[in-house]
Amino acid sequence: MAKAENAVVAPAKSAVGSVVEMICGRSLADAKASIHDIGFATQKIESGIGGLVADREVLDSNLLDWVVQSGADGKL
Repeated sequence: MAKAENAVVAPAKSAVGSVVEMICGRSLADAKASIHDIGFATQKIESGIGGLVADREVLDSNLLDWVVQSGADGKL
């Protein structure tokens, strides 16, 4: 009985192994490296965006100070 179970399990393992060796025509190692690189590049850009937004808000505030003047009551 044990031999019959091994015969059934072995083809299933090899079939699964052959499916994940290639993704979109590229090797699994290439796909993992590419996804890793894309993830880190995206993270780098996203972290820079936060600082740029803060810088733009300061510049907008400085420009607003030049364009709009407040009165003695503090209203624009």
